Amino acid sequence: MLWLKRDDANAQNFQVRGSPTPQEIEFPAYCDKLKAQIPLEPYFEQEGFIPGPSYQWYAWIGKRPLILECERRDAGVSHRVFVHTSYLAEQDRRGDWTVLLELSELPDSIHVGRPNFIMSRVREPKHVVFRPDPAGWNQTLYNAGSRGEAEELLEFLRLDQTNATCFIGPPEPLGQWSAIQNVNGHERVLCTYPFRNAAMSFACEFSLRTPAAVLVVKDLSRSDPKQYRVSDGQVVDRNP
Repeated sequence: MLWLKRDDANAQNFQVRGSPTPQEIEFPAYCDKLKAQIPLEPYFEQEGFIPGPSYQWYAWIGKRPLILECERRDAGVSHRVFVHTSYLAEQDRRGDWTVLLELSELPDSIHVGRPNFIMSRVREPKHVVFRPDPAGWNQTLYNAGSRGEAEELLEFLRLDQTNATCFIGPPEPLGQWSAIQNVNGHERVLCTYPFRNAAMSFACEFSLRTPAAVLVVKDLSRSDPKQYRVSDGQVVDRNP
C-alpha cells in the first residue's frame, strides 16, 4: 500500500472515478488509533465527499486509487471512515462487493470485514444484504446483482462473527422518507430520501447530537403508512 501526500496526488493527476460517482464504502473504525497508523498527515477539507469537515488521506493499493476520509468532530471521536475508490474491471466480473478483498491492506484500526455500507452499481436490485442495526431498524449493506452474488458476500461476511445477523431480503419500497422534527407545533422536515434506512440513519445520528430531540420518520408520499419515533439514537416507537 502506497500513501501519497496531497501535493504528490495532485502532481500525479490522482483521481477516483465512477459511473456517475466513485464507489463509497463505509467501515467502523478507531479513528484516534488510525492517525497513528498512517505515516502521513491528513489533508483537511471543509467540505469533502461527505457533508461537513473531514480529514483525507490518498493512497494506492496496487492499481486501485482510493481516498480515505474521516469526519472531524468538535466533540468526541468519530467511529467510522469512508473509502472512495474507482470501479475496476475485476469488479465487473466478480461483483462490486469484492473491493473488500483488496481493502484488507488498510490499517487494522479499520474493520474491513465489518462494512456498514458497500455502494454498488445495481439500480433495481432484487436481492439486498441487510445488517440489523442496534437502534431498531435494518440497514441496507449492499444491493446485489443476483442471489448468488448476495450469498457470496454473506459467506465472506460470516468469516467475522459480528456479521452473524446479516441476512438477504427483498429491497425496501421507494418513497419520500423524511425525518421530521416538531418545533413549536410546526413540522420541520430535516431530510428526505427515497430509502427508509437512509432517513432512519439520519434521524438516529441527529437525535444523538441533539439532546431531548424526538424525530418522526415517515413516508411523505404515503405509499407506506409506517411511522417511527426516534430519540437518543434509537427507535423508541413504531406505528403501526
